[in-house]
Amino acid sequence: MPLTLIEISFEKANRPNSYWVVEKEITTGTIRPRHLGTSAFSDNFYRSFAAENNLLALNAAKFSVDLGEDYATFYQLGMRASQQLDGQYRERTTERYYERRDALQAKLVTGLLDKKTQQRNAELEQIVAGEEARQELSAQDAERVKQIIGTLRQFPFKDYSDDRLGIRPFEQRLIYIAERDETKGIKDNYWVVHPSLRADYLATIKFSPLNGLKEGYMEGDEARLREVLTGLGTTNGKLYLQALQFEMKRDALKGWQFFHDSLNDIQRLQSEQRDLYFTVMTRAQLAGLSRFVDAIPFYSARLLEKHNIEVAQIIVNEAFDMFGSGSKEVDVLIFINKHLIQR
Repeated sequence: MPLTLIEISFEKANRPNSYWVVEKEITTGTIRPRHLGTSAFSDNFYRSFAAENNLLALNAAKFSVDLGEDYATFYQLGMRASQQLDGQYRERTTERYYERRDALQAKLVTGLLDKKTQQRNAELEQIVAGEEARQELSAQDAERVKQIIGTLRQFPFKDYSDDRLGIRPFEQRLIYIAERDETKGIKDNYWVVHPSLRADYLATIKFSPLNGLKEGYMEGDEARLREVLTGLGTTNGKLYLQALQFEMKRDALKGWQFFHDSLNDIQRLQSEQRDLYFTVMTRAQLAGLSRFVDAIPFYSARLLEKHNIEVAQIIVNEAFDMFGSGSKEVDVLIFINKHLIQR
């Protein structure tokens, strides 16, 4: 049966106990008047059926999803239940109708998700093809980008239908899936990033799916990260991306917060100060000093603001010497804090 729209409103027909409604095939535009008995309008079932049918038919046509023969059964059950009087037979018909409706809605959502997955994967492949054409990456980075893209292509398109208020209504769910663009952050920013940073940039902005996390950490932050990298240059940019990945692997939420906490400090520091900032960050991470790393966006930036670069470097070296000699992490943080408050 072709996808068919049915009129929700109706008017009296020129025959007893009868109303006119109009059926319209979506693909051909063929219009068919149809008589329905007055019993079809004794309650709101027909209106609900017409609205649910039209929503299914319009979206199946819009997204080119084949609902199969189940659609004809659904349509027939809806028409039949609309004209049956209350009782055992109508109860059984409506029960079957709702089963078919729910199955078709699920089939449409699945079909739309498949379409979006195919579209996304084609866009991801354009990244690989573009890099192969440009030949701007090192062999190692080119292989890494290819592997990341290959991993991202394996995932089904995300359906964030389970929000804190419960399952989204069917129509809202379709709109949400249709409008969602999983590659927007990549398309808008990836090619602006310096070639030597692209592999790490991609691994950072797609950290959540690459590490099996439901929460979309860094989703929506692609442009901000790209802007920061543009100002950092390639050396510090590489250190920063690696530091972000290091922190997110330790704790994804804290790593994401670390990114936001460090933004203002990084943008405020001068070039030489940034060099020391990222040196401290990297040394602390490699030494496994988690509490010191957490404090870096505060301590290091304030340290560099308060002292000139030579004095700051001496203080930092003393701090790491304390770590190396077995001092507790908290004692070193106190040491740095004392220098921060000294005039």
